[in-house]
Amino acid sequence: AAAAVMLLLPMGGCGKTEDPTPDVSYETTDLGGRKIRIYQYGFRKDSINNTDRGRRFMNRVAEIEKAFNCTIDLSEDDNYTAAWNAVMAGKPTFDIMQVSAPHLFSQPATNGVFLDLKQYDAQLHLSSDKWDKAMNENYRLQGRQLAVSTGTSLYENTALYFNKRLVRAAGYDPEQIYQWQEEGTWTWDKFREIAAKIAKLSTASQQIYGCINNDWKLYDDLCVTSGSNWITKDDSGVHFSADKAECVRAMDFMVGMCNDKIIPDKSEFNDYKIFLEGRAGFSPEYLQRMGDKEGYGGMQDDYGVVMFPKYDEKDEYVSINDWYQGWALLTGIEEPEKVALVLAALTDTLYPDQAELDRINESTYLSWVRDEQSLKVFELAAKNTYVSPLKFASPVDSQWQSKLGEILQGKVTAAQALQLQAVYAAQQQRITLSAAVRAAL
Repeated sequence: AAAAVMLLLPMGGCGKTEDPTPDVSYETTDLGGRKIRIYQYGFRKDSINNTDRGRRFMNRVAEIEKAFNCTIDLSEDDNYTAAWNAVMAGKPTFDIMQVSAPHLFSQPATNGVFLDLKQYDAQLHLSSDKWDKAMNENYRLQGRQLAVSTGTSLYENTALYFNKRLVRAAGYDPEQIYQWQEEGTWTWDKFREIAAKIAKLSTASQQIYGCINNDWKLYDDLCVTSGSNWITKDDSGVHFSADKAECVRAMDFMVGMCNDKIIPDKSEFNDYKIFLEGRAGFSPEYLQRMGDKEGYGGMQDDYGVVMFPKYDEKDEYVSINDWYQGWALLTGIEEPEKVALVLAALTDTLYPDQAELDRINESTYLSWVRDEQSLKVFELAAKNTYVSPLKFASPVDSQWQSKLGEILQGKVTAAQALQLQAVYAAQQQRITLSAAVRAAL
C-alpha cells in the first residue's frame, strides 16, 4: 500500500520568486518565503517520477512554491517511528500530515493533534464537490472535522484472485467464474464448492488450500458481503460489531471452511505466499497487487480476478476499500489559515479532463491484467465500493484478529471469543471517548 501512497505527493524543490506567478485555479497567498513542511507516510523520492500522476504532482508542487512564495519541504520517510512519536507527543515538526490509511488518523485525532478544519471552511470550501462527503464523514469525530479527503483509489479496493490451473484441476473452466459474475450468480456457495474441490487436490507431500485468509481479508469480505462489518463508525468513534447476525453468519462460514480444511488455520500476515506458490485456489487481495512484478505480477501460474462472491440474498457485489488517504493540519502551526490554502492547492484536481483520466486508468489496468475478462472487476468495484473503517479500530483490530486465530485453531469457541472481545472493545471505546473529550477541552 505504501507504493500507492507514493503516487500522491512528490518531492518539491526550492521555490524562487523571480519567475512569474503561474496562472492557477485556486486561491493563493504570499507566505514570504516560508517553508511548509509536509509529512507523507512511506514517501520515497526515487519512485515519484514513475507515474503520470506523480509527474503531474511534481509540477503542482513547483507551481505552488511560485504562487505562494514558499518552499515545500517533503523529506523521505526514513524514520516513521520518530515522526509518529513526535506527533503523539504533540510536538510535530511539520504543518500538513497525510493520514495515509485510517490507522494514521485515529490516535492523533483523539489525542488532540489535529485542527478542526471547519474553522477553515473559507479556505477549503468543505461543502464543494471537490471533497468526498462519505470519506469526510469517516474523518469526523465528536462534531469536529479532523481530516479531509478527495476520495479513494481503486488500487486499494479488494477483489478475489483465482489460480486458473487449480480451478481446471478441480473440474471447472475459469471462464465459468467470469460468466457467473456477469450473470450475477457468483455466490458464497459456488465459491465454497470450487474451493472445497481444490482443497481435495492435496497429496501426502503437498497441502493445497481452496483459499487463504490473507491478513483476514477473507473474513472482512465475508462480513461486508453478508451485509454488515465487524467494525462500524459514527461521530462518537468506532464500535465492535462482530456480534451482529450478519457478521456471525460470516464467521460461521469461515469456521466451516477451516473445519473442512478448505482454508488454513494460520493467522500469519504473509500467508498470501501460499497463493503465489500455487498452493491455494483463491486469494482476497488489493487490486494494485496485479501490478506488483515481484509478487502477483511475477507469479508463474496464470490467474484471473473477479469480485468477491456475494451472499445469496444480496443483489450487488461489494468491494472493500480499507486503505485510503486524507489530509490533516497540525495544532500549533503558524498561520493555519494560510496553510489551509496550501492544502487546498495541493489537493486541487490533477485531471480536470475526466476523459483523459479514464484513458490513463484503462491503460494502467490493461497493463496489469493477464486476461481481458479481469478488467470487469475494475468497473464493478468502482460502482460498488464499501469504504471500511476497519483500520480506525486499532488496537481493537489486532486484538480481534488474535481471537479469530484462536477460533480457527479450536482454542476458543466463536461465542467465547465474541464475549471476551466485546468487553475489551467497550473498554477501548471508553478510553477513546475520554481522550476525545480531553482534546476538545
